[in-house]
Amino acid sequence: MLLVAGAGWAQDVARMEQVIQSYTAKRQFMGSVLVAKGTEVLLNKGYGSANLEWDVPNSPATKFVWDPSPSSLRRHPFCCSRSAGN
Repeated sequence: MLLVAGAGWAQDVARMEQVIQSYTAKRQFMGSVLVAKGTEVLLNKGYGSANLEWDVPNSPATKFVWDPSPSSLRRHPFCCSRSAGN
């Protein structure tokens, strides 16, 4: 589902999707993306495969095992949080 607050957000979301698709096309990223501003969800979508062997697609509902150790955070550069106003 894609909810957009205004024309400015539509451009930002379109650009985010373009960047994500470029990584997905090269199989450099497979996963789910959730982008929100406050309580408004701007982008909530799965990309690539959740399981390459069985060709199971990713979706926002895909469950992942998460390793919160610092070394895993270095391996996943797409994990970030941005505070309001920054």
